[in-house]
Amino acid sequence: MLTCDPDDDHPNYKTHPCIIIEVLSPSTANTDRREKWHAYRSIENLNAYLMVDADQRRVDYCIRDEQRQWVRGCLEADEVLTLNCGQLKVPLCLDDLYEDVAV
Repeated sequence: MLTCDPDDDHPNYKTHPCIIIEVLSPSTANTDRREKWHAYRSIENLNAYLMVDADQRRVDYCIRDEQRQWVRGCLEADEVLTLNCGQLKVPLCLDDLYEDVAV
């Protein structure tokens, strides 16, 4: 989870995340894709929700476009996805997300 709000400093939870990344496990993947996503998309500051598969090199994402509409996709092998968090631009690719992980 990433937040760029300096006031969002509670040590145990964040209330204004701009990026959430979930690592999916077989036992929780359906919950992450449905219930958590349903709850997360109502977070005003959230700009990206990534679901990283633990068993294969696959990342599904939901990101807000310039009109603040949610766009869903799957990160391709040669694609760089740029995520926005305030003034911060975070470029990510599959190699970044699976660095030092054998899948």
